[in-house]
Amino acid sequence: MIDTIGETVVGHLVDRSMTTLGPGLVFWTGGGLAFLSAHGGQAELERLGDRVAELPVLAVIVLVAVAFVSVYATTLLVRLLTRPVLRLLEGYGPKGYGPKGWGRKRTAKLTGRVEKWSEEQQTLAGPVADETATPEQRARYAWLDARLNRDPGRRELRLPTRVGNILRTAETRPGEKYGLNVVALWPHLWLSLPDEAKTSLAEARTALDRSVATVIWGLGFTAFGYWNPWAIPVGALLALATHLWWLPGRALVYADLLEATVDLHRHLLYQRLRWPVPTDPADERRAGALLTIYLVRGLDGSAPTFTTQAAP
Repeated sequence: MIDTIGETVVGHLVDRSMTTLGPGLVFWTGGGLAFLSAHGGQAELERLGDRVAELPVLAVIVLVAVAFVSVYATTLLVRLLTRPVLRLLEGYGPKGYGPKGWGRKRTAKLTGRVEKWSEEQQTLAGPVADETATPEQRARYAWLDARLNRDPGRRELRLPTRVGNILRTAETRPGEKYGLNVVALWPHLWLSLPDEAKTSLAEARTALDRSVATVIWGLGFTAFGYWNPWAIPVGALLALATHLWWLPGRALVYADLLEATVDLHRHLLYQRLRWPVPTDPADERRAGALLTIYLVRGLDGSAPTFTTQAAP
């Protein structure tokens, strides 16, 4: 096993490094081009090349090392900013953005829109069910169903952004179906998951984080507008396009996998804890709520009775 892992790491070391540092290299290359465009262009680049060619080998190595460290440090900074920026894009934010100010107004507007969508869907439900709906009505019904399916459903759970509501729905719906607080119990469930499920979720989460990182790279690129004004629309367009199209798509994939993981593997949590497996949906909601309390705060008494053997 150790040898296999070692061979895999060595075999993909270059690919992983380029995947990690690739956005940073593109970012600084674009910044360098913006700088050169304001300081002589190709002629200045040729002069810099001549100067570097005259430097000792050790000095060239130092310059390469400094460039590598700069790219790596920038990449690390973007990675550290990814999670807080995702929270911001979900709709969590400082005062004036979150519960109050813009966030509250946006949530109220979205709530009104969701209510209209729900009424429209109910109106179309009859014709769709009895197959008298037109193709346009069926398409509209499917679109409404997809949108409403990714809404938390309750006003107090709704967030001011689409991405936030997509992820919030995936976090809260298992509680409504099974009584389990997925956010509180996620570490326990994660340790019970098979490797295939862990890998799929990790890949989906990585894709989501990369889309957020692209927004950060795009916004950062606008700073090069100090040298070339074209950097501002290029960076802003990249950030905006990613936020509007790429990020919601990645959030949908991750949310679908998260919810499917709970649907398919929640029984492992009961088995690992030697907890009696629920026998019907109503019993499961009660058992899930009790299991959540047990793992979060603990329980006293003799109920429920543990099974004799935990799952392997």
